Amino acid sequence: RGLGDVYKRQEWGPLGIRVNSIAPGFIDAGMSKTFFEDPKVRDKRSSGVPLRSLGTASDITNAMLFLDSAAAQYITGNEIVVDGGVTNSVFAHLPRD
Repeated sequence: RGLGDVYKRQEWGPLGIRVNSIAPGFIDAGMSKTFFEDPKVRDKRSSGVPLRSLGTASDITNAMLFLDSAAAQYITGNEIVVDGGVTNSVFAHLPRD
């Protein structure tokens, strides 16, 4: 996300165009599919996800469908993180001293 995103929200919002993005986590599809075919890699990555599983292409599709639906009509300028909780769990592992 950068200044361009802010500009697009401001410019396109009055035209009824919403600007959002999706940030995928460990997704077992596409470019990552062969990487996750190794059982050791799959287990290691899955165990690091709070939901204890890898994401699927359907998880990303569902986020896209939500953003394209009437249920998201008042959402703009946001990034939907689809990562099974990985991003937020990182903060739990940081020292608090």
